[in-house]
Amino acid sequence: MYRAVKQATAGLIDTDFAINTEDASDLLKLSTDELQAEGYDLAVAEEVVSALGKSDYRPLGRTMGRISFVPNYETARLVLR
Repeated sequence: MYRAVKQATAGLIDTDFAINTEDASDLLKLSTDELQAEGYDLAVAEEVVSALGKSDYRPLGRTMGRISFVPNYETARLVLR
């Protein structure tokens, strides 16, 4: 999910990004290990995961270009199952 969101937000800075509610829910499941595998420092990964555990997307958004994630059920899925 992280890579799909990263690709979808590439080049975006300081903006809102509508994300499907199911994709947003999947982001809440990211782990410290997954974020470290994507190049995050341990401290930053822990901060992001801690915030996601509280349904707070802001720290993740800051690391991805100051993106503000806006869950929306009408938005198309980034990852189909």
